[in-house]
Amino acid sequence: MATDKHPLQQPILIIRMHIRFRASHTEILHLDHQGVEQLVKKFESFTALDSENSHVRPSLREALDQGIRRVIVDLSDVIVLNSMALAELIDWHNMIGSHDGALVLCSPTGRVSQTLAVTKLDTVFHLTDDLQKARDKLRALRPI
Repeated sequence: MATDKHPLQQPILIIRMHIRFRASHTEILHLDHQGVEQLVKKFESFTALDSENSHVRPSLREALDQGIRRVIVDLSDVIVLNSMALAELIDWHNMIGSHDGALVLCSPTGRVSQTLAVTKLDTVFHLTDDLQKARDKLRALRPI
């Protein structure tokens, strides 16, 4: 269901991942045009970036069905991305693109940045250093 709001007034979906070796969780948040975050869902597991068991994908589909077209994936607390995680990010990118949306990855750590560069995915994804730059980038981007 599309919304009639101007694109810059539509909420942004933030997928904030905290992936560490022993404790991991993922938060899905809405960020309104005034910068207010609202927690939508929180998952306590590694499955956020496991393409066969992703709990994020249904939430992303639901947000797209509700008209959200701008998504930020916050990687600031992710220390490593494996091949399953990369595949899931590509799936999210394609899913958002098929809805004429835009996706930005923000705040990748050193190892994550290296992984994206080695795999050449840094040429596929829009990358920024922080959340504010990601919001600014989304304002300037056309759909994927």
